[in-house]
Amino acid sequence: MTMSLSQMLEALDDVLEKAPVPTEAALLHSGCPVVDEMVMDDVLIKVYQNGYVFQREGKYATVFPLQICKDYVQTDVTGERHVIPYEAFADSAWYIRAMLEGNDRISHNRTCRDEHAGLISHDGFADGSVCLSDRWAGDPLTIMVEKSVRQEEYSMLHKAMDETLTKKQKHALEECVGKGRMQAEVAMEMGISRNAVSGTVERGLGRMRKYYGTEGQAFGRNHFYSPESRKDGN
Repeated sequence: MTMSLSQMLEALDDVLEKAPVPTEAALLHSGCPVVDEMVMDDVLIKVYQNGYVFQREGKYATVFPLQICKDYVQTDVTGERHVIPYEAFADSAWYIRAMLEGNDRISHNRTCRDEHAGLISHDGFADGSVCLSDRWAGDPLTIMVEKSVRQEEYSMLHKAMDETLTKKQKHALEECVGKGRMQAEVAMEMGISRNAVSGTVERGLGRMRKYYGTEGQAFGRNHFYSPESRKDGN
């Protein structure tokens, strides 16, 4: 029997606030058990004991904590916002509210990809998607996203960010890319528009790629250019 949203939230582990969002591969390799999953048409959605939901629609996927699935804000064609309270979902099957969240996140990040040439928050797409692919291997964006497996490079990148970026650019990159938070959430926190956050992330990433000598590169496997290697003529 499928658990309700309220039952599932009580059964799962709590996700730490601002904890980095894991990738699909990280969830699979963690050994954390899947509590439940649903397959509908071209959609796969499953919830893990550690509190995270994985949703795939065709070749697009996203990961997010189930505990954020409370009130649902829906915007109609006129731009008016309508809030559906958590109580409306609490006794329904857990995946109903989760699918709404996943659909919105995938749609948001597909739009960002189209409007900003692939610049997205990490939680927009899981491993193997069209955006976070080998094309970005060795790039500052990849190092931020894969910091759990690139600890040494990430430490060097963090120092470079301190030397290269403004405080706003560093904060926006760390929150939207490093921690996988939605740009709209970071915009509210910073008191600026989502477009301003997007532009700040884009400018910060541009500076970092210039620092690493990777701007304009068609990034492939094992192509990593540091300032030191550039000085040596490599």
